[in-house]
Amino acid sequence: PLVGDDRHVGDSRRIERARNESVADERARISRDLHDGVGSLLSVLAADARRAQAPLDNQPVPVTETLRRIERTAGQLTEGMSEIVWLNQPGNDTLECLVDRLSDHVAELASAGGFRCRLHVPPSLPVLALPNPFRRDLYFAAKEVLTNALRHSGGTQLEMHLGWTADALNLDFQDNGRGWTSPEPPPSRSGNGLNNVRERLHRHGGTVRIASGLGGTRITLNAPWPPRSSQARS
Repeated sequence: PLVGDDRHVGDSRRIERARNESVADERARISRDLHDGVGSLLSVLAADARRAQAPLDNQPVPVTETLRRIERTAGQLTEGMSEIVWLNQPGNDTLECLVDRLSDHVAELASAGGFRCRLHVPPSLPVLALPNPFRRDLYFAAKEVLTNALRHSGGTQLEMHLGWTADALNLDFQDNGRGWTSPEPPPSRSGNGLNNVRERLHRHGGTVRIASGLGGTRITLNAPWPPRSSQARS
């Protein structure tokens, strides 16, 4: 009976391994198709809009404004497509890749918004393979917090700290903008964005802590490790 049980366990593991490889192959294929198909067309659209603006500098404002909107929209779509490709590439399922992506996003937002942004990351990162749903939710939650601070805090500086313990990952965001002293954040700092952040963390057993005052706002994302969502599926 033990031999039969061992054979059954071995077969189950091979099936599970084959299934995981199939999922990884499909994710890689989707990434390639999006990049090669839609992504390239959006890049062409943005380039065409930029070129078309040059001869129209002396034309009525609505014409050039329309072209600028086309360029902005195409740029946003290209960025969104790039995110989808990145999220679906199996080789990016690591803590290091997540930190690199967030670093790039922080730099882009700082450049666009005139903010001084600093990302504090320990010199050596642990080698952690992040399950795709966990990595996706943590990335979009962090991105929402960053974007919300740059758009609505009214500050000039934003710092992000990454830390971890044996059983949790932490992302800490601190701005020097207009905080609040009321029990709840004002509508400009709450809304669907903050609710979505909470939902993304709660999905994996995580929490969102907010502390705000006249000197700025601090938001901490705490995600248990391994994520409870992954433990439930294993």
